[in-house]
Amino acid sequence: MINLSKIKKKCYACGACINICHSKAINMHEDEYGFSYPKIDLEKCIECGLCEKVCPINSNPQNTPIIAFTAAWNNKNIIKCASGGMFASMATYIIFKGGVVFGCAMEKIQGKYKPIIKSANNLKDLQPLLGSKYVQADTQNTYYETQKLLKKGIQVLYSGTPCQISGLKNYLQRNYDNLITIDIICHGTPNTKIFQSYISYIEKKKKVEIQSFNFRDKSKGWGYYYNYTTTNKKQKIKTFSHHYNRSIYYQLFLSSAICRDSCYECPYATIQRISDITIGDCWGIEKEYPELDINKGGDLNFSKGISCVLINSPKGKKFWSEAQGEIISHPININRISKYNHQLSYPSHLHPLRSLYLDSFRKKGYQGMRNLFYKKRWKSLIKEFLLGWISQNMKRKIKLFIK
Repeated sequence: MINLSKIKKKCYACGACINICHSKAINMHEDEYGFSYPKIDLEKCIECGLCEKVCPINSNPQNTPIIAFTAAWNNKNIIKCASGGMFASMATYIIFKGGVVFGCAMEKIQGKYKPIIKSANNLKDLQPLLGSKYVQADTQNTYYETQKLLKKGIQVLYSGTPCQISGLKNYLQRNYDNLITIDIICHGTPNTKIFQSYISYIEKKKKVEIQSFNFRDKSKGWGYYYNYTTTNKKQKIKTFSHHYNRSIYYQLFLSSAICRDSCYECPYATIQRISDITIGDCWGIEKEYPELDINKGGDLNFSKGISCVLINSPKGKKFWSEAQGEIISHPININRISKYNHQLSYPSHLHPLRSLYLDSFRKKGYQGMRNLFYKKRWKSLIKEFLLGWISQNMKRKIKLFIK
C-alpha cells in the first residue's frame, strides 16, 4: 500500500493507482489549495500492493529522441489547434484507420469547467480534444479503457502530459504494438479549482456566462493569445480575445507560480522522453531556421503555428512515417530548439511567491491571488505602462516627422 504521507510532494495525480485498484479503495481528494491526491479507504483496501507497483514516482524516462522535426499540419483546421496541429493530424489519421484517440477535453460539468481525458473514435468527438488546456486533466478510468481496447486489437493513440503517459505505461505493465503514446512538452500543471475560480471571477465581473474558453487563440497569429465566448441575460453572444498579459491566471501559470509540487522536481522535464513521440511549440524557429518561413521562400507559415516533434522510439518513427499525410516537416537539430523550450532541459523553477499566492487563493480564491499580484507588482506594472505609452508616442512622432 502506498504511504501517502511520503509521496505527496512527488505525486503527479496521474490516476494509475485508482485505475489498478480492484477494490475501488482509492479516490482523489483535493487539499486546501485544490490539488488532487489519492486517498485510501482502509476498510476497502486489501493491501495487494498493486497501487505501489504502478505508481510512477520512481520511474524515469528512458527514450532518447532518434530525430527531431519542425512541422505543421497543411490543413485549414490548423487554426483550431495549438502550435502546428500535430496532435490533430495524427489523431485524424488514427480515426481514419478505425482506431481510438485519447486526449484532453475541457467539459462543463455541473456548471463548472473541468479538463478530463476522454476518448474519440470520430472527427466530431475529436474536436473538443484539440488545443491546449493549461490545467491538470483528470485521467478518470481511461487507463482501464485503453487496456480493454488494446486487448481487442484496436489501435490506440493516447496523448497526455509525460507523467500521465508514465502512469499509463506502469498501469499496462507490458508493451502493446497497437499503442502509440504522445506526450507534450509540459510547462507544469495548475489545478482545476484555481481555474474554476478564475472563470467565476470573469463571469461575475462581466455579468455573463462563459460558454467556451480557448487557451490559445490564433486569430491574431501564433503566440500567447487566448479568447472566451460569453452570453449575457439577453442571450447575446460575444467573444473576447486578449494577449496573455491581460490575464493574471495566464501570467501566474507562465511564471510557474501555481503548479503542483511535483512539477518543480519533474523527472520528465528532460531531453529523455517517456513516450513514442513528443510534441510542443517550436519556439525559436524564426531565429534558428528563418529560411523555412513561407515569407522567406520556405513552405511553413510561421504565423499559423509551428510544432516541434521528437521521435523517441522505433515504433514512434514507424508511425510518424505512416501518418505524414498533410504534414509538412523538416529535420532540425534538437539542441538549437531545446534552448527555447527549457522543459526539455530542466523543470519549471519554483516561484518565490508561490506559497503566498496559494495561501491567498485558499483564503479568497482567485480574487485573493489577483490582489496579491497587483500588490507585489504595481511598480513594475506602472513602469511597463509608461514605457509602452512613451514608445507609442515616439512612434507617432517619428511617423509625423517622416511624412
